[in-house]
Amino acid sequence: MQRSIGMYGEAVEFKLHPYKDSNSEKHLRLLLKEVLDLCREAWLFTAEKIFHTPYPTLDSFIADPRNKCPEKSIVKNLAVNCRAFGINNLWNLQGETRYPRERIANALSVLLWTPSDSFNSGTRKKLQNFLNTKATDYTPLGSLLQHGQQWNPP
Repeated sequence: MQRSIGMYGEAVEFKLHPYKDSNSEKHLRLLLKEVLDLCREAWLFTAEKIFHTPYPTLDSFIADPRNKCPEKSIVKNLAVNCRAFGINNLWNLQGETRYPRERIANALSVLLWTPSDSFNSGTRKKLQNFLNTKATDYTPLGSLLQHGQQWNPP
């Protein structure tokens, strides 16, 4: 927690008084990793507080079978998923009775903190299910291009 307060102070100082940094790419990558690790810890800490369950890893968060949006009824969830994905695709979804926000939270927990080059076939399959897509490239550019093709077919 102390490190996060220090990093926040550094970020505010840079925002108010920007400067050109001469750090090497290697050093900047180490800083990025530190920030990403901190963000992952904050994500898991927040999830633990919301669901009153310890989540030591992102996998434990994703694998938790509990309904992460219990305030929504199954009937409403089916209707929302049907409207979003169409009735033909509804039954292909994993968790069709879950509110779409839950699938997005699960997908984000993977996409934000797992390097795409380390995805195994199981991780890709989970993401395809969460996002109702056949995409296989989850790099930012690859995702953008595939998303664009989905909505603007040639």
